[in-house]
Amino acid sequence: MAGRLLLTKVTPAHQTRSREMRYEFSLIAHKPKIPLQPIYMTIRTNSTPRPSLPTSFRSLVGCACAAVFSLLLVACNPAGSEEKMRVSVSIAPLRYAVESLLDTNVVINVLTPDGASPETYQLTPKQVAELSESQLYVRVGSLGFENTQMRKVTQNMAHLLCVNSACGISPLKHSHGDEMESEDPHVWMSPINMKVIAHNVLLTLESIDTVHEVTYAKRFHLFVQRMDSIDNAIRQKLRNIKSRAFLIYHPALGYYAKNYGLRQLSVQNDGKEPSADYLAHLIQECRREKVRVVFIQKEYSGKTARLVAEEIGARVVEINPLSEDWELEITRITDALCE
Repeated sequence: MAGRLLLTKVTPAHQTRSREMRYEFSLIAHKPKIPLQPIYMTIRTNSTPRPSLPTSFRSLVGCACAAVFSLLLVACNPAGSEEKMRVSVSIAPLRYAVESLLDTNVVINVLTPDGASPETYQLTPKQVAELSESQLYVRVGSLGFENTQMRKVTQNMAHLLCVNSACGISPLKHSHGDEMESEDPHVWMSPINMKVIAHNVLLTLESIDTVHEVTYAKRFHLFVQRMDSIDNAIRQKLRNIKSRAFLIYHPALGYYAKNYGLRQLSVQNDGKEPSADYLAHLIQECRREKVRVVFIQKEYSGKTARLVAEEIGARVVEINPLSEDWELEITRITDALCE
């Protein structure tokens, strides 16, 4: 069991029956739901204590305490058996950011399986059990299943720290025909936003694991450098593209489009299949914007998008905004726009 010791009380020798100094510690477990047990240690003085101890004796006591601390910590963390931090994330792209900070010292549980839509996904009992074993839950903040299920599920898990990874990112709005608006949840589809996401995770890690905060900070610095490099590469590639508009079935690239001066057109209308009138207007718009590429996603039917692509003479490219390999996917999207 991984843990750390906290000195909670010191009882002078003259206040104990045995005339021995008494040190009381608490073992703080890293793993949730493990009861804390007090640990006691006594230092024999063989005499009634004086108002102040000689420096040499105090040093001896300090060395003894340090030795006992070391033995206890070794017992709590045997070599090679230190438990890895358990983290749950709503979607696979968040895994990319978390792993960049925690490296191999983490077990990550992705709640939304490959091919499923996080807007409508229903958690299984097994996933709820796995979530309860986590110490940290990193969410996007505005995905469908996060709003409908996760609040109820996590409210009974007092030990679980929840991180809103999108905190600090200005949300884009989806306009609906009934004059209502909703937030675009696809914040992770931008290197600029990924830096904010990683920083939100970093702040939480530093607050719960101060021992490794310097390591986390160094890894975050490297992550920021990588995101800046990817951002610069995308800007260079998109500088001279023939059309700055693209069509996508489900509007998942709004933040990407905003960051790089592009226009996203969507086949879906208010999250639904388009009407005949909407489709006719969309085709005209695509022709006017000289759209050359149409993106489809495997978790949605691409039939209508393919029909539009055929009508306007554009290429169809299947992408996966929910890919675990975030870096590869953002590069594939950029390259498709450049062809």
